[in-house]
Amino acid sequence: MTSYDVFAKFYDEIIGNKSSRVSFLQKLIEENTPNASNLLEIACGTGTLIQGLSKKYRVAGFDLSSGMVGEAREKLPGVDIRIGNMADFDFGESFDVVLCVYDSINHLLSWGQWCALLANAHKHLNPGGLFIFDIHTPERHEWLIGSPPRSRPIGDDHMFMAASREGDKFKWTLRVFQKEDDGRFSLHEDFIYETAFPIEDVEHEVSKLFTVKKIVDDRGLDEGNPDWRPFFVCVKK
Repeated sequence: MTSYDVFAKFYDEIIGNKSSRVSFLQKLIEENTPNASNLLEIACGTGTLIQGLSKKYRVAGFDLSSGMVGEAREKLPGVDIRIGNMADFDFGESFDVVLCVYDSINHLLSWGQWCALLANAHKHLNPGGLFIFDIHTPERHEWLIGSPPRSRPIGDDHMFMAASREGDKFKWTLRVFQKEDDGRFSLHEDFIYETAFPIEDVEHEVSKLFTVKKIVDDRGLDEGNPDWRPFFVCVKK
C-alpha cells in the first residue's frame, strides 16, 4: 500500500477548502503563460486543484497512490488521470503548464530523485512552457517539528497530525479516528516521510533546465518567516 492510500477518502476533509490555492496558481499561470490551454499536475492527489483549474484549461494528472487516483477519477470523470511515479513516469504528451505543488517534491527522499523530477517536468513541457513547484525548506521542516500537533474534528471523525524527525528524515504521523455506526471509533494511521534541501541548491539545479522568473510564497510570507514555503515559477529553456 502506497502512502496516502489509507487517507485518500479523508484527504479533502483534512486539507480543507482549496479555492484560494486554485486562484493563486491560476493567477501565476495567467501572468506568465497567458495563452496556455492545457495543464498537467504531477502528484495530483485527489484532483481538487485540477478540478478548479479545469474551468479554464484542459487538465490531466498522475499520482503514485492508487487510492488518491481513484478519488480524483470519481471527481473528474472523463479526465485523463493515471498512476505513476513523479520522478520518472512518462505521460506520453507535452503540456503548456506543469504543476508539482504543495510539497509533493519533498516526498522524494534523495537528491537524485529531486533532479529526476525536475528533468521529468522539463520533458513534459512544450517549448517555453511554465513549470510551477514549491518546496518545504529545511527551515520549515524544523519549524513544523517544533510546532504543536494538529488535532480537529472532520465531521463525526477526528484527525490528528504531528511532525517529527526520524533519522535524517522528516515524518508526518497521520491518524483519523473514524466513527462507526455503533458509536465506536476505528483508527486509520499512516506515516508520511519527506526530506528537504537548501533552497540555494534547488535553485542552482532548476536553473540548468529552466529560467526562474520568480520565487513567491502563496500567502505573501517572506524568506525570514519560518513558515515560508517558496513557489518556483519557471519557464522551460
